[in-house]
Amino acid sequence: MTAITWPRELVDPAIAAAPTGAAAPAGLPAFAETLLTTAWAQSSVRTFAATTNLGIASTRIAVVGAGALGAALARLLRTAGARVVVHSDDPRELVAFAVDGFDTASTFALAADTGAAFVTGEASRALRTGDVPSGAHGTLVVVDAGPAAPATDLRTTAAPVRAGLAQIDGAQAVVLDVRSNEDGAYARTVASLGRAWESARTAHPDQPLAAESAFAEAVIA
Repeated sequence: MTAITWPRELVDPAIAAAPTGAAAPAGLPAFAETLLTTAWAQSSVRTFAATTNLGIASTRIAVVGAGALGAALARLLRTAGARVVVHSDDPRELVAFAVDGFDTASTFALAADTGAAFVTGEASRALRTGDVPSGAHGTLVVVDAGPAAPATDLRTTAAPVRAGLAQIDGAQAVVLDVRSNEDGAYARTVASLGRAWESARTAHPDQPLAAESAFAEAVIA
């Protein structure tokens, strides 16, 4: 499994030209990464729904990558009614998902009846054109949800299908890049976390554990 390193522009206010506009104070507690991961997963699912106008319920959706982001996406998509299959080429990473009731696949190859595939960047390599079925049942949407860098390596045609969607060469499939099409909700979430953290640190100067506890109370309230 490839651990995600969150881009500095998403969490460091010293970088003024953040592509996403997300900037929160540096030094967020380690447990805040769970909040960042969940927020990015929510934005990825929301971007997919808004860009494609496709339904999620009863759709077979692949999650490629069995790390923390993959887990967050799998839970969100299952809650929305999707038939989720978690993919990884390392079966050891899939055990926890299988125990949790998810279907799993120890391959990158997507099944022909897959309606969408969320690719997290946590797998051992990027999703490639050869992993996408050429004879998909309907148009398959590959969602590149890598927060730091592209999680896919797909050949696409020059002309976009429509705003936000590029045709994958040789397949009845398109790719959606979340980083380029996210609506700004993630940035607002990060900013909100930043304000909560600053408030907690101000209320408990020189008391890091108390500040972390106050921050945790604020975000779960």
